[in-house]
Amino acid sequence: MTEQRRRPIVPLVAVALFVLTAGTFGTLWLLERAEHSTVSEQLTAVEAESNDVKAKLAVAQEKQDGLDKRNVEVSNAKRTAETAAYNNRDCAKATREMHIAGAAGNVAEYQTKWEYAYYYCETDR
Repeated sequence: MTEQRRRPIVPLVAVALFVLTAGTFGTLWLLERAEHSTVSEQLTAVEAESNDVKAKLAVAQEKQDGLDKRNVEVSNAKRTAETAAYNNRDCAKATREMHIAGAAGNVAEYQTKWEYAYYYCETDR
């Protein structure tokens, strides 16, 4: 009689283990599915933030490029102005001496200084 009772118990135990295992895996699947949704939402938020930072970086890079270009233009303009000022100092000196000679009434000196002024202030050189 014990042998007859054992035979139905083995399949019942196997079915019970199968049901418990399926229940455990089902529970784990549901938990992981909820976790997956949370992680997916977080990932979407991080991707959106990353895209926003990339856009801001592009705007900042464009501004920096514009500032760099403007800095080069200002440096070139400064260099040009310094060169022009250096070149114009002889012109200014010659015209100042010409005006002094003219105010003094010295016509010969005025003529000489006028020639110097013409030479130094000529813009086609």
